[in-house]
Amino acid sequence: MKEPKEFKRKPTSVLAMQFLPGENATHVLDWLFDNGLRRPEDYTIGGETLQTATLTIKTINGTCFANYGDWIIQEQDKSGFYVCTNEKFGTLYEVE
Repeated sequence: MKEPKEFKRKPTSVLAMQFLPGENATHVLDWLFDNGLRRPEDYTIGGETLQTATLTIKTINGTCFANYGDWIIQEQDKSGFYVCTNEKFGTLYEVE
């Protein structure tokens, strides 16, 4: 290829949960635990308030940080998770 070409993202479905501390942090952690992040060092929640809380997730690609309103997405092959901002998530995905 000598020139750049435009590419479309293939249609795909993902499992995801929005990180909303104070509303669903326990449910998010349960989901992570039930799907492979079993060691305490694989994920932590820090922050002084619910709005500044951050969920840290260790992934195969490094450490991801989810802030209030971000989405945690399970890899399609269920090998791990990654984080997507709420703004970006809304442009890439829609509820089925």
